[in-house]
Amino acid sequence: MKRGDRAVLLLVLSCAGILLLLTGGVIWFPKLWSERKQSIEIMSKLQNKQTIEAQAKTFFNDLRTRGEQFETELTRLEARLENASFTPRNEKSVSEFVEELQKVISHPGVTLLSLSYQTRIVDDRFLTLPFEARFESDYPGMRLLLHSLETHRAGIFIERLEFQSFSNERRRLVYKIACRVRFSHE
Repeated sequence: MKRGDRAVLLLVLSCAGILLLLTGGVIWFPKLWSERKQSIEIMSKLQNKQTIEAQAKTFFNDLRTRGEQFETELTRLEARLENASFTPRNEKSVSEFVEELQKVISHPGVTLLSLSYQTRIVDDRFLTLPFEARFESDYPGMRLLLHSLETHRAGIFIERLEFQSFSNERRRLVYKIACRVRFSHE
């Protein structure tokens, strides 16, 4: 190949390469331009770093405030529930309650084996009187006894019901009930 032919070949090839680049640019340019526009839109929608940090701090402060409000409300409701869960009687009526309890636990078919009172518990504004009783009865008698204890106007709280014997020589249940009653303390 002569030198002139080589130059012409190089010129034709370089023109073809330039034409190929221009054609590729014309084909790819609109796509690149639309992607650039989209990235500019996204960048404009994004806020700067300080604004994002300020919003995050505000969000966490609001969250902390709501948590404190929730905790305060929960404490208030627990205190209200604690204060509302006692008999309207005051501690002066404990002796009346003890006398009345004998009537409450006496039912036909129920035999009281033992009744014992524990030490009175004084906490804050309340006096709690715990007691335990052992009974022997048949099933209907036990139901009557539990009903009378649970529906008593003093608000007797049954802490534990323990069955000690299901079948003795007389075919009766033997069980122990642990209860407590709260009174207002002045």
